[in-house]
Amino acid sequence: MKISSKKVVSYILGALKSAGISDVVLTPGSRNAPFSISIANTPFFETYSIVDERSAAFFAMGLSQQSKKPTVLICTSGTALLNYAPAIAEAYYQRIPLLVISADRPEEWIDRGEGQCIRQNNVFQNYADYSASLIADEKDGSVQNKEIIQNTIQYLVSNDGPVHLNVPFQEPLYELIDCEELPSFHFETKNNAVDVLKEVEESLELIRHANRIMVLVGQHVYEDFSKELEQFNQLQQVVVLTETHANVNIENVFPCIDRLIMGLGGNAQQTLAPDVLITIGTNVISRKIKAILRKAKPKHIQLGLNEKPMDTFDCLQVQCNLTPHEFFNSLKEIESKSEWKRELRSIQENQIKQVEAWLSGAAFSDISVFSSLLKFIPEGTDVQMGNSSVVRYIQLFNQNKNLTYFGNRGVAGIDGSTSTAIGAAWKTKKPTLLISGDLSFHYDSNAFWNNYLSSKLKVIVINNGGGGIFRIIDGSKDTEHLQQYFETAHSSRSIKGIADLYNLNYFCAVNNDELNQVLPLFFNQSNVSVLEIFTPKEDNPKALDAFFQHTQKI
Repeated sequence: MKISSKKVVSYILGALKSAGISDVVLTPGSRNAPFSISIANTPFFETYSIVDERSAAFFAMGLSQQSKKPTVLICTSGTALLNYAPAIAEAYYQRIPLLVISADRPEEWIDRGEGQCIRQNNVFQNYADYSASLIADEKDGSVQNKEIIQNTIQYLVSNDGPVHLNVPFQEPLYELIDCEELPSFHFETKNNAVDVLKEVEESLELIRHANRIMVLVGQHVYEDFSKELEQFNQLQQVVVLTETHANVNIENVFPCIDRLIMGLGGNAQQTLAPDVLITIGTNVISRKIKAILRKAKPKHIQLGLNEKPMDTFDCLQVQCNLTPHEFFNSLKEIESKSEWKRELRSIQENQIKQVEAWLSGAAFSDISVFSSLLKFIPEGTDVQMGNSSVVRYIQLFNQNKNLTYFGNRGVAGIDGSTSTAIGAAWKTKKPTLLISGDLSFHYDSNAFWNNYLSSKLKVIVINNGGGGIFRIIDGSKDTEHLQQYFETAHSSRSIKGIADLYNLNYFCAVNNDELNQVLPLFFNQSNVSVLEIFTPKEDNPKALDAFFQHTQKI
């Protein structure tokens, strides 16, 4: 096969192949030509070419989200690299592995007026777990470069999160040589043998003396520990709160945290405050549970192998470097000692009856739309949740155990939800549904500008005329500048133009009758389809308030 004459290219490709890393997203350019040509000529790699760097990086994150393996991103020099930043920050806080390889000019040309030349080395220092830069003079630096590459890929395969490798190239860039075999490297697998006896003993001591133990499961827990958690959840002093994107499916849990809290009204703090808090996963969506826990300051135990300490509730006491499976296995001898769970379950069951009765006759609005469409989603679908109001509305309804939920809740920006969903759908080839707001959809419309649109991808856009989240959160909803500077109502009344541009099937609905008629047709499409649902922005906050009022009725 023909590959670049640059020695570092063969080293990097050999290291990636030795580590079993095959997914590579290339963003076109000239300075990264040695990589593009070489990878295209190497059968081992699965390559994707995506023009928009911001979209490409979120697409790569979607690949890794599903493969649970690193994806490689390769760009040319200059501002191309900076466009990766939003996805790198999101991957950092989600703990998703990405390898960013940036082609660069030689160091001596930085800040001397050379085109597409910026300070690239260590540019992601705040959001990359590991950064390195190679030496452009390959004759003198080849041994050092090989060592840098070895260390970089070793870190990548041993940890979760983004890694950045900057690669300066001297010209010429397009010379090729014959290569029969890439250099081989050896990498150690993740070492999980950690002495955690002290953390386990401290955790056990806290749990034995607690009358109220809350387990809060946040984002992206891939390991299946349901059997062990279900056993622990048999204790009446244990209450398990789960968010939808945790994908925890066991009996007798509390999956709708905000709904539960609103139903408790002024008694929420007193009723829900635990003695001990056990957290699993990364980010938590509910601002309401954060407020309760930050005020209560329980003894906080954070679980997770090689997790970074995350003192979300300002009371972290023990960071236990164990998988949830291992941790809950060590708690089998704890005995029941209170009626906390029974009290909360009674409240939850009453809430469900009340809101279901109200929803059956509710006027058309965001909340009624989510109630309807969540019932229509086919079993086995991956649901990609957009941020802001979308993800919050979904949290108000019981999780469907036949669906799997994902969302960019690391940083929780609206900028890459569509690109991530498209990457994820392409990787899995499973039925995938993105539910997005209209602003988010417009913001990331370049996501469709590639050749990797799975025929099983569906997109639902809730068009409430702008940033609907700002009409339902405290502060912004009461400002006189709501429409112009917060909600940012846009001139484009429909996304149909975008759907037409990319040849996507387009459907729309403006009321309950149209929605119920169109949903079966929409889900039965055999190619990429978009459903735009127009909801009344002035009525949406009123309907949400009425929903929460019915959670409090006894």
